[in-house]
Amino acid sequence: MTVPEQRDRRWPLWKKLAVSVATLLISYAVAEAVLTALYIRGDIEPQAIWVHDIKGRRSAVEFDPVLGYRLDTEPTRMMIISSNGTIESVGVFRGNNVGAPDEDDFSPRRGDDNRKRYVVFGDSFSSGLYMERNWPEVAETLSEQQGSRVELLNFSIDGGGLANWHRVLTEIIVADDYEIDGVIFAVFGSDLSRPLTFWDQVVPGNNQSMLLGRLAPSRPESQPDPRPPSSVGRDRLKPLETWQTVSPQIFDQYLSGDRRPSVSRPFRYYLAAKCRAVFDGFMRRPDESRLLLESLQYFPDAELFFFDRRQMVAQVEQALQKKQVPALVVHIPYREVLLTRAGAGSETAAFYLESVGEFWEAQAFARLIQADYVDGAEAFKGCGVEEIRACWLPLDGHWNQAGAERFAEFVVPVLQKWSERQARKTAGSGRRTGVDSR
Repeated sequence: MTVPEQRDRRWPLWKKLAVSVATLLISYAVAEAVLTALYIRGDIEPQAIWVHDIKGRRSAVEFDPVLGYRLDTEPTRMMIISSNGTIESVGVFRGNNVGAPDEDDFSPRRGDDNRKRYVVFGDSFSSGLYMERNWPEVAETLSEQQGSRVELLNFSIDGGGLANWHRVLTEIIVADDYEIDGVIFAVFGSDLSRPLTFWDQVVPGNNQSMLLGRLAPSRPESQPDPRPPSSVGRDRLKPLETWQTVSPQIFDQYLSGDRRPSVSRPFRYYLAAKCRAVFDGFMRRPDESRLLLESLQYFPDAELFFFDRRQMVAQVEQALQKKQVPALVVHIPYREVLLTRAGAGSETAAFYLESVGEFWEAQAFARLIQADYVDGAEAFKGCGVEEIRACWLPLDGHWNQAGAERFAEFVVPVLQKWSERQARKTAGSGRRTGVDSR
């Protein structure tokens, strides 16, 4: 009896390859669909969103052609929350009698206690509306505890910079003849190159959304703007995608975790983009820009940084001379720069170039206005990686309350020594002197 010949059940190679490819494609499609959906929803690579609690119909922020914004004296809540629902910080929007982010009212005249008075110019790191207390307020408290009370007039503006500081200095401090002993410029990032920044919440038809606008300074040869000062800049105001104004009920839901903010992101295939980035990383040639910058042994000409803003810088210097007061420039560091110094940074060459350029720009600004210069990174000297991260918000690029307090602790003795040194210089020469970067 013959045994029937069994058919060969093995698949041919082409069929195995087809099944493998089909499985791979289906797996990729499923993974791409899931990851892309999570990215669009904000779970992957979460985005920091600033949320403002609006009570009633009264605006908390109003357009101001000089200050950039005027904060209402009635406090309203705000928070920074990530798109995945994690709350990073909670603060209060509240202005003083002139609409500045300071817990104390301002007056051009010095108080009866005759303490030292300094104007503070900065951005959101110094206004600190997203925190319980900003660093100038903390510094005032520390100075009082140490028996050397000072008054820090905080004219900082979120998103602002040199153009805003120039306008406040010339049109408020000088024009109203504020009695002060000096000016402190707390410079971060691109502050010195930012256009004039405005905020508003009361433009008709925008339903109280937070609006931001920037106006480039006019050139000397350009014709003067015929519009009244109260309207210049309003046409540049546009809603911010990373800022939400919500009702108190929704704000409370965010706080409790019962609700999370929506995020506006352009659609992209997340997994494909990541694969492309990895491939580009392998193909990219090493960037020698970092080595070139590290090899420089000289400070670039200060004029090169401000060739397009020289008139503005000159007017800042003239205002300081008119007030006969010294200036102090304090550079606030990036978190990533501090982490790199601590041995855990992952900054790109492009970011390194940008941060070094801004560091030099701050020093150049100090030289041009004959100010003293201080590297604010010294406030975090000796900190380890975890200590540095503990001083910053996890996702947003700002420091947190701990970072602001650490910076204030650094500034107070610096300010005290600087004040004593200026007093000796004034007694010896009767005039302001130049930069001291030690």
